[in-house]
Amino acid sequence: MVAETTLQKTRLEGSEIDGRYVLGKKLGEGGMGVVYKARQLSTQRDVALKVLKINATDKTSVDRFEREIDVISQLSHPNIVRIYDSGTLPGRDMLFIVMELVEGLSLHELMWHRHDENKYFKCRLKVELALEVAYQVCAALTEPHRLGVIHRDIKPENILLTPRSDETVEVKLLDFGIARMTRRRGSNKRVNTITDASIPFVGTPHYMAPEQVANTEYDARADLYALGTVLYELLSAVYPFDEENLFALLLRKTQYDPENLTERVRGEFPYPEVAELVMSLLERDPSRRPQSAIKVRRRIEAIQDHYRMRRVRIDGSGFFKEMHEREVDPDIVDGMAEDDRLEPGRAVFRTWLLYPSGRPLLADAADND
Repeated sequence: MVAETTLQKTRLEGSEIDGRYVLGKKLGEGGMGVVYKARQLSTQRDVALKVLKINATDKTSVDRFEREIDVISQLSHPNIVRIYDSGTLPGRDMLFIVMELVEGLSLHELMWHRHDENKYFKCRLKVELALEVAYQVCAALTEPHRLGVIHRDIKPENILLTPRSDETVEVKLLDFGIARMTRRRGSNKRVNTITDASIPFVGTPHYMAPEQVANTEYDARADLYALGTVLYELLSAVYPFDEENLFALLLRKTQYDPENLTERVRGEFPYPEVAELVMSLLERDPSRRPQSAIKVRRRIEAIQDHYRMRRVRIDGSGFFKEMHEREVDPDIVDGMAEDDRLEPGRAVFRTWLLYPSGRPLLADAADND
């Protein structure tokens, strides 16, 4: 892999890649690489270009990268960010992927709100919006799961909400960068994981399934566990397991069940079927979870029908206006104690999320009191 310090010190903004792309501002950085806004010269469209922390001179890494692109390029679904191109940065020995550029707001950004210059707090979402997000994430997972691809890193940062002109909200699932193939279509032969086999487990600890933590065989149901964790967090503003120590967290995941969602939501939670769905997704034994994303979608549909929930609507103009005005600094958020972040009732915010006509979908912080 390319040393992180090398990639961080490499200034690519404004550079041209192989006469095909011109890099703009840096959009973000994660464990797998750095993402830039770029202009594709042949089509004059804006794209997202991700420079990976992989050394292009390492044949093993390049082969793994090519397998990854081969897998991801097979995915075609409106709820999955599309891959357009890939290659090597000339003279820099760095690999890159060109993706669809999606403007929107991640669930992570949506949940965290600024109290003052130094404090943030986490809010929970209304049930209608949380279920809509889960429903569309399940839609996104049906295609990769059909192909034997496991995402392995479903979390709020990788789930993007973007409004459409008809005022519906579209959910995009990002970053299949650590995906793995379980079986080839039409074959029982297992294939190698895309990421380095020397890594004992891959993913984000809070969202990893117990079988991932134990580094045993796992399949698409691990993604459903992660989705259950996301839903639990969206509805309660806390993790199912909130140990700060990594090893204590991983131990609890493999040996204990999380507290029931209804006990973690402060105040009344009059949706027992939702709590039952979430807790079924968080079963330690994969055989006790819903067995496919399609089955989870059907249960969500049944809940929406039972409570006569209507489609979530978003005022797109207000969404983007406030999105650009917000200042959410993940470094500050991650560096603060939980008690400093959760300040119920200390702020009232205006929200652009509407259901069905003006009723806020983002729960006020006081709802967690």
